Formats: sequence, C-alpha cells, structure tokens
Amino acid sequence: MKSSEQDFTKGSIPQQLVAFTLPLLAANMLQYCYQAADMIVVGQVMGNNGLVAISNASMISFCVGSLAIGMTGGGTVAIARCKGSGDTEGQGAVSAALFALSAVCALAVAALGIGFAQPVFEALNVPGASLSEAVAYMAIVCGGAVFTFGYNAACSLMKGLGDARGPLAYIALATVVNIALDIVLVAGCGWGVAGAGWATVIAQGFSCVLAIGHLVRRYPQARPQLADRAAVRRSAAAILRVGIPSASQMVVVNLSYLLVTGMLNGFGADVATASGVGLKISTFSGLPCWAIGQAVTAMTSQNAGARKPERMRSVVRSSAAMSVAVIGVIAVATQVFAYDLAFTFGATGEAAIETTVLYLRITCSFNAAFYALMYCFDSFALGSGAPRLALVNAFFDAVAIRFGLAWLLGSVLGFGFTGIYVAQALSPVIPALIGLAYYLRGAWAKRLE
Repeated sequence: MKSSEQDFTKGSIPQQLVAFTLPLLAANMLQYCYQAADMIVVGQVMGNNGLVAISNASMISFCVGSLAIGMTGGGTVAIARCKGSGDTEGQGAVSAALFALSAVCALAVAALGIGFAQPVFEALNVPGASLSEAVAYMAIVCGGAVFTFGYNAACSLMKGLGDARGPLAYIALATVVNIALDIVLVAGCGWGVAGAGWATVIAQGFSCVLAIGHLVRRYPQARPQLADRAAVRRSAAAILRVGIPSASQMVVVNLSYLLVTGMLNGFGADVATASGVGLKISTFSGLPCWAIGQAVTAMTSQNAGARKPERMRSVVRSSAAMSVAVIGVIAVATQVFAYDLAFTFGATGEAAIETTVLYLRITCSFNAAFYALMYCFDSFALGSGAPRLALVNAFFDAVAIRFGLAWLLGSVLGFGFTGIYVAQALSPVIPALIGLAYYLRGAWAKRLE
C-alpha cells in the first residue's frame, strides 16, 4: 500500500497544517473515547461511587498516556529532522533507540503503578467506597503500559515522517473494541471499574500491534536498525534531549492535576464527581489544540532539519490563528451547552450537575485563547530545539498557578472549590506569554544559520 508520509519543507503551509491536523485530531478524539467510554459506562452502571473511582483512576491512565506521549515525542523530532535533512539511514537508528527506551519506561511505569496504587489514592483522599475500585483500575492500566508506550512510539515515528492517517485507522479500531468491552465487562459481567481497566488495556494492545505493523510495512527506512550501535546511541541521546523535558512537563502537569483533585475530593462526593466530570469535558475541549500542537512539532522539526526558519515562522503564525479560532468556538459552545454536557458525561443529582456547570463556566471561558497559544508555542519550542522551555512553562502552568494559586485561593483565602476552579482557569496565561516571547526573540532562528 502507498505510504502517507509528507514533506513539510515545501508546499503550502496552511494547507499542510489543516491536512495533517485533521487526522491527528480524529485520532486524539478517538483515543480520548477510551476514558470517556469508561466513565460513561461506569457512571451509568455504578452511580456516583463508581464515577468518583473512575474519574480519579482514569487520571492515572491519562498520566501514563501523557508520559508516553512526552517521552516518545523525542522520536517525532529526531526522525523528522532526519527526514528534513535527507538522512534516510538515521531513521532506522532513531526507530531502534525509541522502541528500546519505550520498553524501559513501560517496565518502570508498571512497577511503580502496581506497587504504589493504594497509597496514591489514599493520599488523594478518594472516598472509601470508591478506593478499592480506583486501586484495581490503576494496577491494571499501569500493568499494560507496554502497549501504551509501544503504540505511542510507533505513532510518534509516523508523525515525524508526516503520516497522520495510519495512527487514525488503528486507534479507530481500538476505540470500537474498548467501547464494546466496556459494555460487556462492566455492565454484562459485573466487573465494575476493573472491567473498564481491562477493556482499556486490551484495546491498547490492539492499537499497539497494528501501529507497529503499519510502521514496519510502509516505511522500510524506519524499521529498527541495530547494526550501527554508535548511531543508535546518538539517536537515543537526541531522543532523550527532547523526551526527558517533554515527559517531565507531562509529569509536572498531571501531578498538579492529581494534587488539585486531592484538594477537590476533600469537599465531598458531589464536588469530587463534578470536578472529575468537568475535567473530562475541558480535556475534550482541548483536543484540537493538542492535535495542532503535534502538527507544529512535526512540521517545525522537518524544517529545522532542512534549515528553513521562515517556513517555521509561517507554521507558528498559521497554527496560532487556527488554534485560537477553533478553541474560541468550542468555548462558546461549552458555555451554551454546559448543562447538557454535564448530564451526558455522567453527572447525576442536582448538586453535582450544578457544580459541574460552575466548573465549565469558569475553566472553559476567556482562558481558552491562552490555552491554545500555550500549546502552540510549547510545541514550537520542542520542534525548534528548546524542549526545556516547555518544561519551564509547565512549572508556571502547573506548580505556580494551578496548584499554588489553587491552594492560596481555595484554602488560605477561603474561596473553597470555586477558588480552585479560578486558579485552573488562570494557569495558561503566563506560559502563553513566555512562549510568545521565545518566538519573537528569534534566537532559535540564529541557531539554524
């Protein structure tokens, strides 16, 4: 079959950006359906206790997935630079290095997740009725981390080569499998939250095997090559230069969400339920920004390899305009349909629904534009060779504002969970401005001269 790789070093950037982003967005939405399906099925079958368990536990699943995306993102940058510079032999070395690093990371995640499941959720103040269910889900999902890392490694390589269609096809099949197994295992077999965990892992196994097969069949130059050990070591170092800051960024951001969730759990079951549902909805709203960001990283990496800074600037301008426009429409729709979204995503009872709507009113509003720009500039920083900027922004976004300001407003100043929601809304403002300053300063372009 014909390959779908694209050369981003020539041609219309706006057209390429749209064409590359749309499959990535569809794939992200389908991957999100893993957790959305888990939450909806568990909420309908088990009620609020199950919903609290799955909303807390699925955050761990999201953390594992985010860590995998961050770590393997170094492979996107490394192989895209090889493609941009015309280095076909280097692509096999990048592939070998990425899969080896992914295997090591998956084993570490499995060991830590299974070993620390119980104390993690106890520290997060998960209510006793939901605790055992959340622990079971975390252990199962972390135990299957090898599939999460393997799938994301294959997809990262494909994205670096300009192929966004392959990942879409296989994640679509995996999503269907996950939803079907959710219904069978949770509702039919009565396995509860653990059934949702098994459905997720089995579906991820499908997507992993199929994505690796796609890579090997269609891109012979990107098949793992171990013959030149020195080249593999150099590739591993290049991947880690991007992957470690990117993965650290993901860890910091998701750790802040976990800590904030722990704060919110302390306000009772209704607030815990509403905050979990609200976070799912706001995460879904941000998927277009993630897709555009993935496209920005791949496109700027190829052009950095080809030493074409003007095309990199054009990528940033086009992606920033697209991100702000798209997320602005989504923010308006979220405000209009807030009640419908709260009910659809599983919130039950007047108090839980009202609190979910309050969450959306605050966290999916004016801050949407800053959120879009933050992802755009962070993705550009990865592709242009400044992964540490994304990590610095993560500390501002997650530690200083989302967690620090949440603690100040929610606990010290006594605004309660409303203050925590305000802190989450303000979190992307400073990182967006820092990213803009990095782009305008232009030091990244001088490095390409």
